Amino acid sequence: CYFPVFYAVREFAKGGDLVTAREKYVANFRDDVLALWKIWVPATVCNFAFSPMYMRIPVVAATSLVWTSVLSMMRGAGDETYEA
Repeated sequence: CYFPVFYAVREFAKGGDLVTAREKYVANFRDDVLALWKIWVPATVCNFAFSPMYMRIPVVAATSLVWTSVLSMMRGAGDETYEA
């Protein structure tokens, strides 16, 4: 899972440390994984069930754009969810 790297890079960019990144990762893990599953599982099922071969890569790219936007909205605004 790439969430530990996401939180570490985000903390380093803000001048934080690995301890804070780990705390945020642990605090948000459940919500992050559930959001990931809500986006990627249906998109993958629909992609392989209904998309023709030539459209599968564009569908994955579009899903990735949506997922990145969702993750940015969830974790980019501030630390509302995290309380150490």
